[in-house]
Amino acid sequence: MFGTLLKPFVSNNNAEAAPESEQHNPNFITEPGRIISVVQQIIESPPLCTIILPHNKQTFFTSVLEINKASKRFVFDQANPATGNRLLQQINGAKLTTFIHGIHLTFGLSDIKQENYFERPVFSARLPDSIYYPQRRSSPRIEVEPHTIGFQGLSRNSGLLVKGHVLDISRTGLCVTFLNNGSATLNGDKFTNCLIRFPDDNNFSFDLSVRSVRRNNQNYAYKQIGGFFTHLPIPVQNKLNRTLCALERQQIRKRKN
Repeated sequence: MFGTLLKPFVSNNNAEAAPESEQHNPNFITEPGRIISVVQQIIESPPLCTIILPHNKQTFFTSVLEINKASKRFVFDQANPATGNRLLQQINGAKLTTFIHGIHLTFGLSDIKQENYFERPVFSARLPDSIYYPQRRSSPRIEVEPHTIGFQGLSRNSGLLVKGHVLDISRTGLCVTFLNNGSATLNGDKFTNCLIRFPDDNNFSFDLSVRSVRRNNQNYAYKQIGGFFTHLPIPVQNKLNRTLCALERQQIRKRKN
């Protein structure tokens, strides 16, 4: 099933295990069983994935199609635009990046091969030795009913006031969707003077550090950003905790009913 070998992303000397620095870094997944689980989640979601090519600013998209535990490989679709397929055969390595539940993850594409998948050309790669998956929120996310919690914040990068709605929230951060108006909201941006209003009329003001930006899977006219509260005063943190506890109890009652 596997075809012509392309240039590897890393040498075989690095294939046995992730570097020790990654093994002890909580932002990296290095246990083989968990790596398989994460790749399987990408297949089942399935989110749109981005292929990052070295020295190339163009964006290429793909999807992860299948995982083969026995051979320790996975199959991913051809690149879109199609010019990426030729580049994949010419470069020394690539990376794949995507989101699961609003959390950004990245891993290297190595030992890339061309093959056929149900009679159409695709690529396969070796399962990664590590996945960068910074599950930064130490508290659980609470999904929010659409359009129930409004959001607004001032983007440091663009200087524009961004308005949208909260998709999920935790005690350390939140995910927001807003209309894609072409504003340059990027990873590392900071939203200041943010304001959200809960259905019980509790308001919260805070600054937000942006850690992920992507298009909405259901509607490309919208963007989603994930971020983390910065320097919340203790009284505000306590007020947020009380409000989220009440929201959690409300959702538990709904599930029981």
